[in-house]
Amino acid sequence: MARSSCQIFKIMAEFVEGIETLAKIRPYISIFGSAPPPVR
Repeated sequence: MARSSCQIFKIMAEFVEGIETLAKIRPYISIFGSAPPPVR
């Protein structure tokens, strides 16, 4: 259990670091999520 908690915090720290790095880039575009392909 302690190991998985440590891994979760490591992933969260990497995510925050990435967001902070992206915040320094201007202009920027953020895209979150996905769109399904059009139905034919």
